[in-house]
Amino acid sequence: MLTGDHPLTAVSIAYSCGLIDKDFKNIIITSIKFDEICKQIEQVIEESANDDVCLVITGDSFGVIQKNMTPSFKKHV
Repeated sequence: MLTGDHPLTAVSIAYSCGLIDKDFKNIIITSIKFDEICKQIEQVIEESANDDVCLVITGDSFGVIQKNMTPSFKKHV
């Protein structure tokens, strides 16, 4: 789900429309530092192997990801 809402509002909307349920672990990426974003994405990949994960990325973080979308980043995640 992509939304322009505040991250917690986005999670609430996802619950309300049945996209996720209370068993999902919520991970919200708000950093504007590329290294931190990569670490958080690695955490999502690891945790999604064991649990259902709801990933929320703020617009600022998404912009950083877009600017750094290189082949090595794609391979990294």
